[in-house]
Amino acid sequence: MKTCAVPQPSRAMSDEGQSRRRFGGRGFLWLLLALALLAAGCAPQVAAGSWAGLAADDNGLIMANLDRVTRLNNAGTARWEFPTAADRNQHLQFYAHPALTEETVFIGGFDHKIYALDRDNGQTIWINETDAKTQIIGGLAVAQGKVIVGMSDQGVIALNQRSGELVWRFSDTLHGVWATPLIVEGVVYVTSLDKNLYALDLDTGEELWRRSLEGAVAGTPAYEDGMLFVGSFAHRFFKIDASTGEIVATFDTQNWVWGGPALVDGVVYFGDLSGTLYALETGDLTPLWQRRVATEAIRATPLVVDDMLVVGSRDNRVYAVERENGLPVWTQEAGADVLSDAVLSPDGLVVVSTLDATRMLIAYDPADGGREVWRYPAATSSE
Repeated sequence: MKTCAVPQPSRAMSDEGQSRRRFGGRGFLWLLLALALLAAGCAPQVAAGSWAGLAADDNGLIMANLDRVTRLNNAGTARWEFPTAADRNQHLQFYAHPALTEETVFIGGFDHKIYALDRDNGQTIWINETDAKTQIIGGLAVAQGKVIVGMSDQGVIALNQRSGELVWRFSDTLHGVWATPLIVEGVVYVTSLDKNLYALDLDTGEELWRRSLEGAVAGTPAYEDGMLFVGSFAHRFFKIDASTGEIVATFDTQNWVWGGPALVDGVVYFGDLSGTLYALETGDLTPLWQRRVATEAIRATPLVVDDMLVVGSRDNRVYAVERENGLPVWTQEAGADVLSDAVLSPDGLVVVSTLDATRMLIAYDPADGGREVWRYPAATSSE
């Protein structure tokens, strides 16, 4: 009989008042626990809801959310959806962050399958139906002809980018991989709920080193000048030597750090589940400023837009603050939890996803006070 255990990555949560303060309310805590159960294989195959996977580049925007993968144009209109409306069913759900090339969209599903879709029309190029033994929660990464996929319960696999065939498998993580792997100079850096950061050889999957970060890690590291930067559920943020895994510097945070950081001009920016944003010098993690900008949890990686940081929160708002000091620039109501990483569309709009299926995506103009430009699905006349 399979034993189901929810990972316990943080400090004790026995006090209900502390739980509400730390996690922005009981609802968010239950969401985290539900996802942990899914990763352990103890919950139904289909999740009731989660944050979307968004990806954008010069060729447009791709969303993976609920029962579909969608390519949108700059006006927020779907160019194609996979699967088509007639083929959708409750067993095929998408939450992972897509990986993009000029020709292909790579995405993992809750149906234990990995898909390569034609970017132009959404048609299937290949499907790997055998090598993922569980749901795919974390994003995919592509480099040097390989697609790297983290498993929601344990391990990482590499597939051939052209055929979808298995190249290698690394099974030594003790819990799931929920973050998009980072690939730098032939090395795959993988974070896991087992509290470890792993460095794997891109060609073979061989483990080069691992380092405990004291708590579960669900964010993708950032890389600069041979150093990795990432936070953990242990209320700490780390600077790590990418070649050896040695911890170079640490910084204590108010709460769990779930999302990955953003790096710009020698400063690393990130948020935590207390609603606080941080700006640290990359040299020794000296704080430049820290400010509680949201009333509830910040799960996502801040998006750098010129001299601003833009990030959503579980308090149903999207915040823009000054990079220099964290002071507010504008705030917009999104109408539902905003937990996904925001992306910048090719025409310069900030696009966020909410947990409300009637407003999966909202696009804001960052230069015009965060004015809403479009929604997907389109807003009705009564809204």
